Amino acid sequence: MAIKTPQEMDDALKRAFSRSFPEWLGDDASFGLLSPTMRSVLIEKPLGRMNEKEGAVNLTKTKELIQSWKRVEDRCGWSVGWKKAQWRQLGIAVELPSWVEVRKAADLCDALKPDGIDGKSWKAAVHRVRSIAMEFGIPFKTLHPDEAIEKDSGRPLLRLIRIMRNANALWPMEFDDHELKRFTELLKWLLAHPDSGLFIREIPVEGVDTKWFEKHLALISGVWQLIKELDSNGSMNDSVDFLTALGIRRKPLFVRVRHASFWTGGDANDVVQLTLDRLAASCPQKKTVVIIENEQTGLSLDIPPDIPILIGMGYSVTALDEVEWLADCRILYFGDLDTHGLAILSDLRKIYSQTESVMMDAETFMRYRHLAVSEPSQVKRMPDCLTESELRLLEMLCETKGRLEQERIPIADINRTFHILLASN
Repeated sequence: MAIKTPQEMDDALKRAFSRSFPEWLGDDASFGLLSPTMRSVLIEKPLGRMNEKEGAVNLTKTKELIQSWKRVEDRCGWSVGWKKAQWRQLGIAVELPSWVEVRKAADLCDALKPDGIDGKSWKAAVHRVRSIAMEFGIPFKTLHPDEAIEKDSGRPLLRLIRIMRNANALWPMEFDDHELKRFTELLKWLLAHPDSGLFIREIPVEGVDTKWFEKHLALISGVWQLIKELDSNGSMNDSVDFLTALGIRRKPLFVRVRHASFWTGGDANDVVQLTLDRLAASCPQKKTVVIIENEQTGLSLDIPPDIPILIGMGYSVTALDEVEWLADCRILYFGDLDTHGLAILSDLRKIYSQTESVMMDAETFMRYRHLAVSEPSQVKRMPDCLTESELRLLEMLCETKGRLEQERIPIADINRTFHILLASN
């Protein structure tokens, strides 16, 4: 049949919601949920046509289709348009559904719950967007096109909505009113105290601690930068750390180091915590550095004591870009044989292209595959700075969902590999 069923139309409207909800949300936040200023309806869709021949093929099914569209009329804020048709051969007059109309986005959400969002959640999202925009002077859309000063007058508001969406701050199940109030107070304080020199935990806003700040960092940084750009102060310099731009004092990053006698003057085998600044301040004579992910392996590794071993940095390895003397060193990295281990390796290699991986290849994984386990959650962004052998491992890991923890590999085999590598230098 040429006329769409309600289910077909519902599916199409759900897809339309996924594409268009930022625009709809911007309209509701700008003009109010009840204002018909911009449009009398949210969306209007034709349903197609049906001639007598098509309808007569299965008259029972045709009647069922008509009844299903009559039930759609019971939805709040929905209207169905009807068109009379004379089916002369059958000797009957019928009213066929011709178009469907939805007045407001909240009505669509109440009926279809696209992406799990109902009308109440929609209205709450409108409130959040409107509150932030009003508080920080983010311009709303103009009422009429001829009132627009610039072609893209609605862009700041749409950008705010996208920032909130990406930061999971639109819908109440993710970002409730208490969180909104806390965020607003925090951002007002940050804007009023651009050079506070405080640690995050010292900021005098109730409920804001380091954990909360880090959880909402995407929202804080996104809205802060939008406000700065609208104030004509320009965007933040890409080379400037966000906390530095805010005037917030950063907690020192500590690095666990074995073979640290160059910095401490103590026993080379001691494992000490060095601040990143202290590590960066002076360069050891030996131009080789080993980075090991797991503590057990790092403590058991048998290599000369004049080669520093950095242990358990995880994704924080990117902070090593502040240790400038590493640019002139041979860097050996050994992490878990999983997608996260390869992602960390890739991040490090983007900073120091000379980084060599140790035993992070498909051959090693196959050799010890009987010791592998399942990786609970693989990386969402695929590492892009890998060698051919590392890429083969990545493909194997993605196919098998496997994970080989480096401490599962016999330490004798690891030491043997490192001895060979170090002897080749």
